[in-house]
Amino acid sequence: MTTKLDRRALLSIGALAPAIAFAQRSGERPSAPPPPNAPPAELVRLAGQCVITGWHGAGLPRQVQDLAQQGALGGVLIAAHNFRDRAQLQRMTSLLHSWGPRDKRALVTADQEGGPVSHLSPPLTSMPSMTALGNLDDEDLTHRAGAAMGEELRNVGVDVDLAPVLDVRTNPRNSVVLGRVFSREPPRAARHGRAFIDGLWSAKVLACAKHFPGHGDTAVDSHAGLPRVPHGIERLEAVELVPFRAVASQVASIMVGHIVVSGLDANNPATLSRAVVDGVLRQRMQYDGVAMTDDLQMAAIRRTYGHTRAVELAIRAGCDMAMLAHNAEYARQAINHLARTAERDSTLRRRLEESAARVARMRAKLDAPTPPNPFVVDAQRLAWEVDYRKSRAGVRGVNATRDPTRQR
Repeated sequence: MTTKLDRRALLSIGALAPAIAFAQRSGERPSAPPPPNAPPAELVRLAGQCVITGWHGAGLPRQVQDLAQQGALGGVLIAAHNFRDRAQLQRMTSLLHSWGPRDKRALVTADQEGGPVSHLSPPLTSMPSMTALGNLDDEDLTHRAGAAMGEELRNVGVDVDLAPVLDVRTNPRNSVVLGRVFSREPPRAARHGRAFIDGLWSAKVLACAKHFPGHGDTAVDSHAGLPRVPHGIERLEAVELVPFRAVASQVASIMVGHIVVSGLDANNPATLSRAVVDGVLRQRMQYDGVAMTDDLQMAAIRRTYGHTRAVELAIRAGCDMAMLAHNAEYARQAINHLARTAERDSTLRRRLEESAARVARMRAKLDAPTPPNPFVVDAQRLAWEVDYRKSRAGVRGVNATRDPTRQR
């Protein structure tokens, strides 16, 4: 009897060896007890559900492990610099999915639009750009592209794709969304946005539409500076908001961009503006899904606000998930700051509770059944089909493997 039990134990340890070795290579150690002056664990978990983080380097940082195991991290952003190969990517997402309570586990997200912003390619297939799909103007093809992309993402453990881009590129000097949008025509962008989101969801991957309220008429890249547009609500309703309205009832999350819309709030970028997030997205459009910020480490925000203050301002404005895409330690600091502030500020605590509830509802969608999908096809075959149809039709579109500037 003793011998059999020992053998079983050894077999169990052997089965876990790859994950243990990966954790060791990632610099992971057992979670340390919280310091004496740490905020209450309940508030840390609450605040953490409203933060999503990325990091540089391969493997999982200690901060990510600690927060995820506590159920104190809403999401993680995975990119190609975080893993060496497909097998390591899958081990990483498996660990993340196994940590913390199931109803609070970190959502694994990726920036996989197709075309120039494809942060998991390779090893995932380099898919057609949204511009190529919009120019071909076949909604079934766009649906199939979303389904094929979603199938690959689901197979490597990704829950949320930061796509589609629903900006309407009306400014010819706009380079930040060049090759990333479906169309310069709002109705066409809306049709293909719906098809792409449905395609992703048919593969059980949630979508995030971006960059609300519209990055298409800007000439400044928010990675480097703060774009401004003069528009008021009438212009936005006629152009920029058309695609977002079209998908508001189906999309799990909407990403708010770092754009000052002077006609709504001349002093604050949309990400930190209550007039934009609460006033337009929540009240005017009646959107009750998750509002996610663009990366708060972009120069447009970082230089003026710093990461901790920016996270708090975004939550107060009505955003539900604040993204710090490049530094897990910054995420830990921001979570602790939110928790300490919420301990004495009931208004912020209510906002965190409201946001965490939305994140929980989004996570729960992944447990819901999806209808049979007639459009799932091999991703590489679909990419070849699009290239063939583009050449036959003389259609232009951007299809780079990876974006060196890490646009989001």
